[in-house]
Amino acid sequence: MTSDVAQLITELTSQRFYGSLEIKFEAGRVVLLKKTETVKPTEPSERSNTRPNPNQTSTKQSEPHNGKPYTTNSR
Repeated sequence: MTSDVAQLITELTSQRFYGSLEIKFEAGRVVLLKKTETVKPTEPSERSNTRPNPNQTSTKQSEPHNGKPYTTNSR
């Protein structure tokens, strides 16, 4: 099991994993691994390592709700 844990950590590192890995021991043995992934929502402009202007307001068109589109404002 120890090599499995080491392999998992290596894979998560190479995948640039963002989250946590909890390792549970019983009597000195690894008995449970709990991986929790954190996902940060990004917009296409943020993927290019540029920070959006916090004073800029954008309007986004969302999917239709009950046949009628609705708009959300984000800041």
